[in-house]
Amino acid sequence: MTRRFFVAACLIGAVLLTSCSKAESTKQAHSQAETETSMEVGTETSTAGVGSVNDYWDGVGKQGLLMSPFVDPEPPMEYIRLGLKHDNPDIRWFCAYKILKYASQLDQQDRDVLEQLTKDESNNVRKAATFVKSILQETFEDDRIIHSPVNNQIAFHLYHESQFNDGELWVAQDGKPERLTKLDGSITKLAYSPDGNKISAEYGGRIWGALAIVDVNSGNRILPDIIGAIIADPANGYDVDPQKVDRFDPYLQIIEWSPDSTRLLVSYAFSSGLDQYDYGWAVYETDLDKVMKVSPSKLPAYDTKPEGFGWDVE
Repeated sequence: MTRRFFVAACLIGAVLLTSCSKAESTKQAHSQAETETSMEVGTETSTAGVGSVNDYWDGVGKQGLLMSPFVDPEPPMEYIRLGLKHDNPDIRWFCAYKILKYASQLDQQDRDVLEQLTKDESNNVRKAATFVKSILQETFEDDRIIHSPVNNQIAFHLYHESQFNDGELWVAQDGKPERLTKLDGSITKLAYSPDGNKISAEYGGRIWGALAIVDVNSGNRILPDIIGAIIADPANGYDVDPQKVDRFDPYLQIIEWSPDSTRLLVSYAFSSGLDQYDYGWAVYETDLDKVMKVSPSKLPAYDTKPEGFGWDVE
C-alpha cells in the first residue's frame, strides 16, 4: 500500500507540475501579447508600417501639426485613443479631430475622454474637442458648422486651428458623419446652395485660391477654371499669360448663390506682373460650367458685391 501510494503521489505531482508549467506559459504568452499590443496595436498597424506607439507619436509631434495636419501613414484607432492622452497638446488636438473618422466605433469611454478634452489646458485642444463633440452629439452649436437650408444635414472640415487643413469636406446627417470628398488644398469656406443640393467650397494654398462645386449626394465635383475663362475672353480686357508671370497668385472667393441655385457670384484677384494686381467679380453658371458675366474692379473686391448688383437684374 505504501509503495502504491508513493507511485500515485508521484504521478499526481507530475500532472500538477505539468499543469502549472502550462498555466505559467499561457500567462507569459498573454503578457507578451499585451505588451506587443500596447506597442504595435494589432495587425492594422503592422500593415500600415507605423511601428511602436511612442515612436510613432514622437515622429508625428515633430511634423508641425498646426502648420499642416498631414500624417502618413494614417494612425489606426488604437493609436488615436492613446494619442488623446498624449503629453504633447498638438497630438491631443490632432487626435480630437481625427477620432471623428471612427465615429461608428466610439464607446462611452472614448466619449468620456473627449469630454475631458473640452476642459483641456490647451485652447486648441478645447476647441477641437468641443467641435467634434457637437457633431457626435448632434447639437451642432459650433459656428464653424455649415447647415443645409433644406434639411438637417451639415457640412464641415476639420483642423480649424492649423494654418492649412487636409482639404477633406465632410457632411453629417442623422448622426452619421462621412467624408464627402477631398480637395487638393486647404478648405477656407463652405456654402450650401439654396436648394441644398450643392456645396461650394473655397480651397487653396499660401499663394492661390480656387473653387469647387460638390454634389451633396454623390460627392461628384466641378473644379471650374473661372479666372482662366475670365482672362481668355478678350471682352474682359485682360492681356496676361499666367505662364509668363512670376507670381500669378490667383484667388477666388464665394460671395453668394443665386436664389435658384444655378449661379454663383464670386470675387477674383490675380497678378498680371510685378506689383500689378487685377480684381473684380464674376457670375458663374454651375450647370453650364461657364462664366456668364465679368465686372472688373479697380479695388480689391473680396467679399463685397458690385455696386447695384442683384440677381433679379442679372
